[in-house]
Amino acid sequence: MEAARVAAERGHEVRLYEEKDHLGGQAFLAARVPHKEGFLDAIGHLELMAKRAGVMLELGTRITVEEVHRLAPDAVILASGAVPLAAAFPGLDLHSWFLAEEVLAGDAEV
Repeated sequence: MEAARVAAERGHEVRLYEEKDHLGGQAFLAARVPHKEGFLDAIGHLELMAKRAGVMLELGTRITVEEVHRLAPDAVILASGAVPLAAAFPGLDLHSWFLAEEVLAGDAEV
């Protein structure tokens, strides 16, 4: 969001595509942890600043290579998000376990 804001303030026409219906990625999930709701404030601030700078937000939109070619942008910034690391250790396969991301996103229940 910050890169989009800076590019827009420098005079570029900027479109930010987000596959989910909200911005924030891992910070959005972090905000679901008790007493960490402040992450939503940071996300909201970045979103507001991007909008004020003229960034066009396309939420709930998965952009494809074909669409990028059709739009023919001067530049593309790809922010593909973080990938959680699951360390393997002996006995892990004997127990039910989930990544914190799965629990916070509501994809797993403990």
